Amino acid sequence: MKAKNKIITAVLLSAGAAVGTALINKYIKMSAVARNLLTQPEPRCYRWRLGNIYYTKTGTGKPLLLVHDLTHASSSCEWDSLIPLLKEYYTVAPSAQLSLSKPLL
Repeated sequence: MKAKNKIITAVLLSAGAAVGTALINKYIKMSAVARNLLTQPEPRCYRWRLGNIYYTKTGTGKPLLLVHDLTHASSSCEWDSLIPLLKEYYTVAPSAQLSLSKPLL
């Protein structure tokens, strides 16, 4: 009987922790949406013969295309610290990785 109670207690504690975590995540997301912290520029697509290249555009001025390294771990996040400085003088377009599906930018 004691083993059964321990199992029930463990299951209830695990379920309570999962529900608590889900509620905290929901609150964080709702507060971030309310403050416009999750807004991202709409990705655009260049259809190339070897696959689609997704990119975003921001800023004003002469166009500037930022191309990241071509390794499997590369992404447009390599440019995140430079884009705020460059967008004052250029229309910055950091490219996302070559993909067959729309990326999560």
